[in-house]
Amino acid sequence: MPKLEAIEIHDNKLTGSIPNSFGSFVGNVPELDLSNNQLSGKIPESLSKHDFNAVFLSGNSLTGDGSMFFGRNKTTRQLDLSRNMFQFDISKIEFARSILTLDLSQNRIFGKIPRVLTTLRSLERFNVSYNSLCGKIPSGGRLQTFEPYAYSHNLCLCGTPLKAC
Repeated sequence: MPKLEAIEIHDNKLTGSIPNSFGSFVGNVPELDLSNNQLSGKIPESLSKHDFNAVFLSGNSLTGDGSMFFGRNKTTRQLDLSRNMFQFDISKIEFARSILTLDLSQNRIFGKIPRVLTTLRSLERFNVSYNSLCGKIPSGGRLQTFEPYAYSHNLCLCGTPLKAC
């Protein structure tokens, strides 16, 4: 299927883990949407080799390191990993310059929000609420334009738009 434009299997009550063979498709698949299922387990490493324009995995019970979808050289524009159990250090992530939407809410993500996020001028939607983030929210860029709820319910985040540190 060389002209496959999207894999959309959302809201289907799929259960179990994503098989490693799932990421062995040939060619570029711009969009992956497995959101709102009952998927569990770790993301197969085979998916890390793909450069998706959009990834939607929200509303599952996926675990492990979800950072494979990030990378400075990727062309990802939308990334929604919310409402899972991903666990990784956000401060070690390299972000695609093209990212417009980033929702990492309701996971087990830790670390400090990286300063590089202040350079992402095209970032339109951002949510890291309900994680284990700590430290001062970096000043600059668009980070202060997002509502306080986008940062709420973390271990010890502070700074605009939240309370001062």
